[in-house]
Amino acid sequence: MSVVFMTIEEVAGMLRLSRDTVYRLAANGELPGKKVGRAWRFPKQEIEARLAGEMCNKQDEFHHQLKRLEGTIRERTNELTRANEALRREASARAEAERYLQAILDSVADGIAVANEHGDLLFLNPAGEQIVGMGRVDTTPDQWTATYGLFLTDGVTPCPSEKLPLLRALAGERVDAFEMIIRNDARPEPVWIVVRAAPIIDKDGNRKGAVAVFHDTTERRRSEEARDMSEDRLRKLVDVLPQIVHAFEQGENFAAGDVHVSFSESS
Repeated sequence: MSVVFMTIEEVAGMLRLSRDTVYRLAANGELPGKKVGRAWRFPKQEIEARLAGEMCNKQDEFHHQLKRLEGTIRERTNELTRANEALRREASARAEAERYLQAILDSVADGIAVANEHGDLLFLNPAGEQIVGMGRVDTTPDQWTATYGLFLTDGVTPCPSEKLPLLRALAGERVDAFEMIIRNDARPEPVWIVVRAAPIIDKDGNRKGAVAVFHDTTERRRSEEARDMSEDRLRKLVDVLPQIVHAFEQGENFAAGDVHVSFSESS
C-alpha cells in the first residue's frame, strides 16, 4: 500500500485549523509528520487513523459521562421522591393534628380567642362566638372594645384597651381572673365573663401572640345576687325579730324596710 503525504496546508484544511496551529502541533509531536528540508509532510493514513482514534475516545468518554449523568439523575430523582414522600407524610400528619386540635377547640365550653404578635385576632372558637354574640371581626385592637361591647364591671365604663386581657398578654403579661361585662346589639342583656390570658412563647423565647380563655359567669352572678338578697332579708328579719315579737304580743301591725307583718285579733 502506497503512502500518501499531505502538506501543512492540506492538513490545516482537513482539520480546519490555522497553518500556525498545525505547525505547532507537528513541532510538539502531537501530529504525525516529518520535516523534509524546510517543508513538512504528513502521512494521510496516520492522521486519519489518529483522528478516528481520538473521535472514538471522545465518543467513549461522552458515553461514559452520559452514563454517569444518567446515574446522577436517577439518584437525585430517588432522593427527591423520598423527600417528597416524607413531606407528604409530614403534611398529612400536620393536617390531621390541626383537625384534631380544631375539634378540641370547637368542643371546649369556654371561649377561646387567639391573636398574633401584630394584634390580629386570628381565632374565636364557637363557644366564644356564642358568649360574645358574634364571630371574629377583622379590626384593630383599639377597636375591640367598641366592636364587641366590652365594659368594666360597673356595666357602664367601656374597658380601656390597655386593660384588655388579650392585649396585656400580647405585651408579655399573664392575666388571671379578670372580670368584664359584654353588652352589644347581639347581647343586649349584660353578660358577665371571667378572662384569663397568657402570651404565646416559641421555643426560642420569642412572643408570637397571645391566647385568652373566658367563661360566662352570668348565671353564677345572678345566683350570688339572689343569695345576697335573701341573706340580706334574713339579716333584716333577725335584726327586727325582737320588735316583731313585741308587736305580736301587743297585737299591732309591724312594718320596717322589706319586713311587713300584720297581726289580727283572731291570730
